[in-house]
Amino acid sequence: MDLLRDVYCGSCLIYLPQGRGGGDRGKKSQDYCFAVKRGEEASIAKIAAHIGRHRIKNGIDGVLGEDVALVPMPRSAPFTRGALWPARMLAEALVGEHLGSFVLPMLERAVAVQRSSTAAPGKRPRAAAHLKSFRILPPVNPPSRIVIVDDVVTSGATMLAAISAVFDAIPVPPPKGFALFRTQSTGEFKAISSPTISHISLLRNGWTRRDP
Repeated sequence: MDLLRDVYCGSCLIYLPQGRGGGDRGKKSQDYCFAVKRGEEASIAKIAAHIGRHRIKNGIDGVLGEDVALVPMPRSAPFTRGALWPARMLAEALVGEHLGSFVLPMLERAVAVQRSSTAAPGKRPRAAAHLKSFRILPPVNPPSRIVIVDDVVTSGATMLAAISAVFDAIPVPPPKGFALFRTQSTGEFKAISSPTISHISLLRNGWTRRDP
């Protein structure tokens, strides 16, 4: 499998990491994000319903839709029965709001990688490491449109690798990504709700860049 050079990922909310300021609004973004990561069903359902009600205003019709198969992003380690899987919960909630056709768990971790949230500065796994860690379970009847769903996108390394892996298995138009939150580490934090489609590019040194 080869890495794609450029992919696209929609997102609706901004997450301001702890220690970045932002006042009450920044704290609220952290509360929302952590609720999703903890797998709080009520919070995930509430956010998915909000996205569904404001889908046109959010400008996500170019990513999500009733004709799209949603592939949940696997966690950093191989799945074990009963383990929490927030990305799958989010994908199921989006299908419930007619923002996806069905959930397609065709991507899994064959080997564990370092969790980005606990990695030391400059030690986050690069896209190539994520790509090597994935295993694909090709569907019998491949869908024509696929979106990889995750809870948070930061630099986009995991998302670029996941899209590359799925595209290698199903060479339809390259899938897009959708992350509920995108992190903001610099600049003024103006609002939690800030829908956009980010461009994620693979740099020559193997790192990835997300804009915005």
